[in-house]
Amino acid sequence: MMRRIGALFAAAALLLATRASAQSPPTWNVGFGNVTPPASAAFTSTAIGTRGVIAGGTLSGQVDLGAGALRARGAPDGIVGSYVAGVASWVLQLGGAGAAVNVTGVTTDTNGDVYAVGWFTSSVTSSGTPGAPIALATAGGSDVFVLKLSGATGAPMWAVRDGGAGQDKAYAIALDTSGDIAIAGWFTGTALFAGQALASAGSSDIFVATYAAANGAPRWAIRYGAAGADQASALAADTNGIYVAGAFAGTIDFGSGPMTAAATDAFLLALTNAGAPRWGRSVSSPGPDSANAVATAPSGHVSIAGGAGSTTDSIQAPFIATYAADGTLQWAARYAPASAPVFGGVARGLAAGPDGALIMTGVIVDDLNFGGGPLTAPYSPDVFLASFNASG
Repeated sequence: MMRRIGALFAAAALLLATRASAQSPPTWNVGFGNVTPPASAAFTSTAIGTRGVIAGGTLSGQVDLGAGALRARGAPDGIVGSYVAGVASWVLQLGGAGAAVNVTGVTTDTNGDVYAVGWFTSSVTSSGTPGAPIALATAGGSDVFVLKLSGATGAPMWAVRDGGAGQDKAYAIALDTSGDIAIAGWFTGTALFAGQALASAGSSDIFVATYAAANGAPRWAIRYGAAGADQASALAADTNGIYVAGAFAGTIDFGSGPMTAAATDAFLLALTNAGAPRWGRSVSSPGPDSANAVATAPSGHVSIAGGAGSTTDSIQAPFIATYAADGTLQWAARYAPASAPVFGGVARGLAAGPDGALIMTGVIVDDLNFGGGPLTAPYSPDVFLASFNASG
């Protein structure tokens, strides 16, 4: 079942990467084989660049991802691959004995070069592509990595390790309009990000950090959080600045005044390219809420998607909320289960097209209704893909 779900998410992620304006069937698809059980591989993040589709994720056991059989050295290893018309150009593997590595985000620049972010434990090295291998070791617990790879060959161009003695994890990456690489995630205790020491106020705090795309030089870092568990899981950038989405508990202030979560609430934080706060917004219900994806549109609108309860119950279901560049709510919708009480599902990915149309993907556990009748999950969980116009 896990291999099936991983494959479905990979397919859904590739569909998201084609952007929401696409109306035709996929021009190609690819499956991966030569699996030596027990084994699994999952691409959980994708980006489209001038050299093709870039995918990042994890590998356990032995799997051929199109560039020859790969055997994980840890549990799991991280992977970044480049594909043109479904054919692998290269696949980089990052792992080590006794280590865990997770590539959680990828993006590309106009030259086609690739940036990847994630987290790891212990000591890891890279393999599978030319050039000097990456070698990283944690300061303790889990640490964050940021990589730049040649789009043509996958050869490492630079690598940065940041974090501290506690648990530090990055889940999102974006290239901002000033040419810097922004990452976001969460950390515990005291940690170093982009040359700045940050101290958590609670069990975990949100961090955002930026680095020069050319050489990985540190730019700036900022933290937000209070006594509860506060975590960033998604990131996007446009001409107005940087947007960060995730979840928080307790009371937090993003510069627009304190916001108090009913349980765990979803948030959207808007920053300038220099890291100054512009505004913050929350999505709140009696149950646990989280924003797992964020997307920007050419109109300046920014949308988040995730899982939320309702005003009367805590049954989690997918939601979308769209805001103007100044933080004004444009529209919001929660796509409730068709029957109750059930666990409906949650959104995991979101993409915006040139006309502001949105594509959302995620998981159905029991059933959902997006307005066209109930969708059920015979294999529970199943993957959904839904399309919306700019006004929802």
